[in-house]
Amino acid sequence: MSRLPPGIELMADGNAAYTLPQAIEMGHGLERLGFVWFEEPAPQDGYAGYERIHDALDIALAGGEGIADRREAQACFERGIFDIVQPDVSICGGVGEAQLIADLAQLRGVGCVPHMWGGAIMLAATLQVLALLPDPTRSLSTFAPLLEYDTTENPFRTDLLTRPLSMVEGWFEIPSGPGLGVEPDEQQIRQRAVDSGLVSSSAHPVAVTA
Repeated sequence: MSRLPPGIELMADGNAAYTLPQAIEMGHGLERLGFVWFEEPAPQDGYAGYERIHDALDIALAGGEGIADRREAQACFERGIFDIVQPDVSICGGVGEAQLIADLAQLRGVGCVPHMWGGAIMLAATLQVLALLPDPTRSLSTFAPLLEYDTTENPFRTDLLTRPLSMVEGWFEIPSGPGLGVEPDEQQIRQRAVDSGLVSSSAHPVAVTA
């Protein structure tokens, strides 16, 4: 950790890989290394047992990508299992529902960093959520919202838009066009749909009669 450049912070994603005792053991190890948070260390099915993990650790516990709606989010907040909630806009009900979950989190002093893993449309929707997030504190120097951004090769992220979204020095510009602010590349969509056998390769409309 001492070899990291100044200003670099590390977070760990358990990806639901640990049992409760293993999650606690790993969490203590991450605490000693100075990690900022430990994300979803145990299975996500109802987040059973997360109270035990949360109470045993000093490191912030993050999670909630599997939350389906505001009711599930509220139940998690009432249980006090997350220090940082991570609603996924494609799972929790869209931009509006993710915004409401963030508002509920703010009322309980819980941070919100939306989960994002997928293609360009998902990225555009998550950026719109980030633009709406409430400030986590009243401080004039509150930290900027964080974006979870996958850097592995993914043509659905890099090739699906007429104007691809790109990171510049660690920042994204929020798309400002209609809707989500982006325009899908219809030729790319058609080509990939043909490759998957989902549509006809013919460019001409097909008449269907009963």
